[in-house]
Amino acid sequence: MIDGYLSLLWATCVWFLVGCTLLLSTNYEFKDMVKRPYLVFGLGVGCHSLILFIYLILGFELTITTSLLAALPTILSWLIIRALCPRRSTWRLLRPPATLGLDKDTKLIKSMTLFCQLIILVQVVALIVAVTYMPENSDDGLARWGLKAKVLSHERSLKSDYFIDPHFSHSHPYYPLMIPLQMAHITVLDGDFNESAVRPLGAIFFIFMLMAFFDLLRHSGPDFHAWLFTAMLATIPRYTFDEGSANSMMADVPLAFFVLLTCILFIALKRNQRVGQAIVLGLCLASCGFTKAEGLHYAFIMLIAFVSACLLADRSRMRNYIKRLLVVSLVGSIALAPWLAFKQLNIEFEHANFPHQLTLSYVLAKIPRLIFVLPRLLLEGLDYTRYHISWILFYAGLIALGIRRRLGWTQWFLLITLVGFFCFYSLTFMLSAWWGQLDDDVCKRLMDFTIPRLILVTMPLVVYLTYLSPLVQKTQDTSSDSDPH
Repeated sequence: MIDGYLSLLWATCVWFLVGCTLLLSTNYEFKDMVKRPYLVFGLGVGCHSLILFIYLILGFELTITTSLLAALPTILSWLIIRALCPRRSTWRLLRPPATLGLDKDTKLIKSMTLFCQLIILVQVVALIVAVTYMPENSDDGLARWGLKAKVLSHERSLKSDYFIDPHFSHSHPYYPLMIPLQMAHITVLDGDFNESAVRPLGAIFFIFMLMAFFDLLRHSGPDFHAWLFTAMLATIPRYTFDEGSANSMMADVPLAFFVLLTCILFIALKRNQRVGQAIVLGLCLASCGFTKAEGLHYAFIMLIAFVSACLLADRSRMRNYIKRLLVVSLVGSIALAPWLAFKQLNIEFEHANFPHQLTLSYVLAKIPRLIFVLPRLLLEGLDYTRYHISWILFYAGLIALGIRRRLGWTQWFLLITLVGFFCFYSLTFMLSAWWGQLDDDVCKRLMDFTIPRLILVTMPLVVYLTYLSPLVQKTQDTSSDSDPH
């Protein structure tokens, strides 16, 4: 077990090396980087995965040397850019927290803040204990994500029958490889797959997700509100048990982290359109697409939401936004192109190549499915055993926003993003042809174990929009001085 944790520590050092050098090459302010380890971690994991995957495509084996050399491109880019442009202006992710004067440091506020901090601490400690002493018990974690990691760890290359043999189709070889690659990266130091070393990966993503969420909130309002809503997010039961939770070897919590980080970067890009920010955002969008299959759809939805929110709340600088979004799209497309090309050229399973079945008659025949799909999606969040009161507060916040009618840019962006996610889920289940079985009963079974994991990814945005609703505060939008919440 100790060897496994040493492997995890080694892998984490590599991630932070990649993340630091990448941010420095975009001229990110070093002092600000130290304050935001979640940003360094996210970019480090995402870019290391994308670079390592390219190495494997080129024929290199997965070894300690290869894993370490995945940091070489970011190190070289930092050194070259620093030599060519030594005096570029720096940028930071978020503005310093404003002193809003919405709460005084009374004994009650201090006591409640301490209580929220203790709740978060207990939740995190309980999760760490669970991933340390409990074995993996999720079907997908063992039969899909864990199996991919074992294939990569043992065969050390992409030249495996696993990706083309129909007998392995049950484990979805066409799923993106970030999490399996990083599991193999962690265990490469041991020379064999070590479950105790990779089990904490979901918990690490969860902890950094909480850091990112708290950092975002404390730049939007009082610290007490930030601690309170971070505690609300941390205690959502679905994050700590069942399929797809942080207590599993699956990609749902990592995808939730990348979606939240992408949201933060979009807010930063709205405020200050730097080329470095656009490059980092493009890489983060590519990381979403390389984490899970639906991550690519989330990336497109958030791009559309950004443009739509700008049209609704800030048209005056639309030309600048479009220029930066072109950079974002170009960087994201180039970064994700190797995986998309590999999947298209090498992984061919009939049930995975669904688009050719989408005829007009098929689509029209499946529209009645919305009768049971839409209520299931809308009512999922009301299950307090999975989400406690978070969705009840969210629906109340939406009503308050509807009564107010005047939304700021951040509210528009979050609302359009969540509506886009909801429409994507609805269309997915309406058109679902899971493993070639087209009947409604199969679709309902698919919804039963898939919807909770899909909702899990949206929860940081749901809680953040609730935080920005008139139920909580009436402060100024952090993305624009003249854009009120």
